[in-house]
Amino acid sequence: MHWLKLYTEIVNDPKIQLLAPSDRWHYVVILCAKADGLFDYDAHLRLKMLEVQLRLTTEEMTALYDRLRGVMLINEDWSPAGWDKRQVVNDPTGKLRKRAQREREKNKEKDIDIDIESHETVTGQKRDKCDIKDFEEAWAKWPRKVGKAAARKVYLKLLKETHPLILADINRRTKNKEWPEDKQYIPHFATHLNREGWEDEPDSPIQTAGENYV
Repeated sequence: MHWLKLYTEIVNDPKIQLLAPSDRWHYVVILCAKADGLFDYDAHLRLKMLEVQLRLTTEEMTALYDRLRGVMLINEDWSPAGWDKRQVVNDPTGKLRKRAQREREKNKEKDIDIDIESHETVTGQKRDKCDIKDFEEAWAKWPRKVGKAAARKVYLKLLKETHPLILADINRRTKNKEWPEDKQYIPHFATHLNREGWEDEPDSPIQTAGENYV
């Protein structure tokens, strides 16, 4: 059985929201077909197999193609746009993911001298946390000014070493114009912090709102 990454932001992606509910499901089917290796077949056979999986006629396929291409969710060959940026390449059965998970668990076992909740080592050495000045600096840069109290509560629990990483992430997103034009699609700062969004892989600069969340 193959697997794929489906990012939670897909529910707020304006590209997805522009589609009818049935087309949103059609898009998920295309993602699954890509993960299953359907796009490795020649173009003619691939299209026929895709018709079967989507349960659409040739005419309906043509109309669906135009709609998905219109919101930049698929490439000319029907393959999902942005696939390589979001998926683990050449890892259809998840071997690389499982290996990475084992490495994380192994490193976690080695790091037994750290108390994560108190940010203190067994020897009593404190690990500095972010302060209010750090938060205000980051808040000033975040483009959507909603939920400040919740964001401050999360920020003050973060380790000091994450502060420059968060600033660099916000500056990169601003420079590359990665923010949706409609600010309602920008997550609350607290949400971004809770999911450690500063560790996301950089996307290419975009000209339209929304991203490919696959």
